Formats: sequence, C-alpha cells, structure tokens
Amino acid sequence: MRNGIHSPHAIQPSLQRILNSRLNRLSVLSLAALTLWGCAQDRQVPFDETAFAPYTHSGSATIKGTAFTVLRNGNERTAVSNAVIKLVPANAYTEELVTRRYYNRVKLKPADPQYAKYVRRTHPDDDGHFIFRNLPAGSYYVSAHLHWSVPSTYTDGDGNIQDTTSDEDQWIYKKVTVGNGQTADVEDWIQGG
Repeated sequence: MRNGIHSPHAIQPSLQRILNSRLNRLSVLSLAALTLWGCAQDRQVPFDETAFAPYTHSGSATIKGTAFTVLRNGNERTAVSNAVIKLVPANAYTEELVTRRYYNRVKLKPADPQYAKYVRRTHPDDDGHFIFRNLPAGSYYVSAHLHWSVPSTYTDGDGNIQDTTSDEDQWIYKKVTVGNGQTADVEDWIQGG
C-alpha cells in the first residue's frame, strides 16, 4: 500500500481467490443441479402382479383409434407407421406412469421387469390408425410418443441465415374401458406435458 492506495498487484491475488472460490461453489451447485435433474426418480407405487392378472388371457374386446396430437397453432400431427402405440391395463402402477411420465415428463426409474409382459404394442398405418384385438374386458391406458420435425432457421457465424429443422415430441394417452364383444374407438387424446 502506498499513500493509502492499494497496489493493483496486491488486490488481484485476493480478488482472484474470492472469484475462484465463488466460481468453484457455483460450478459444484450447477453440477449437482444438473445431476439431480438427469436422475431418474423412484416409483411411488409398487408393482402388484395381482392387479395385472385379469389381463393375461384373450377376450373379445377391441380398442382402435387414430393417434394424433393438436399443436398450439391448431395443426395436427398424426402418428406414422414407425410410431409405437402401447396398451397397458389401468391400475395404480400404470396410473403413476401416465401421470408422472407422460403428463409431467418426470424421468422414472425403470419399471419392474415383470411389467413388460403386460405391455401390448402395435404400429399404426401412415394415417395413424391402430387396432388392438382379442382383449379381455377392462380398463386400459393407450399411449404413444409422437416425434416430428419442423422447419427452422438460424444465423451462422458469418451472419447468413441457414435453413434447418428442430425436433419436437408429444406424449398422448387416453384411459379406455371396454367390455367383452365391444369396440372402443380412441379419438379424443390427452396431451402430456
């Protein structure tokens, strides 16, 4: 210190230590937040095979429909033949999946390995039409995860506008109850978050 004035060289190491300390804390907090955000959450409802037992045999019910979503601008996006339409028995275990994963987009830990044998899958045609036949009577969740690309642009480093596409997606689902010999038609979908 000269004449009551701190030398810039004397202040710099102290400021550097403070800045480094704060940046390190910020980095640790940021890393922790990103890690927690990416972590799968525990399921709150345990798998109960007895809730799935009524759905193990064939029946005479049918569930069919057209898988689509309505965008904010009013346009529709229809599932195409590479989409997967899933059908699962409706119970507390699948209710949690629908509510937390499809609607709230919460990343859940993997399902119980026994769950897989109760998931029915089909592919729609290119117009989004699908059908599940020979089902036992009961309540089900039918769902699909739709993906599509939309035109977009960006400005490159030289200031030129470039055409590109951006990927978008939407979960859709519906709870359906169907009796023996009946056909349920799914057209009114709930859109996930």
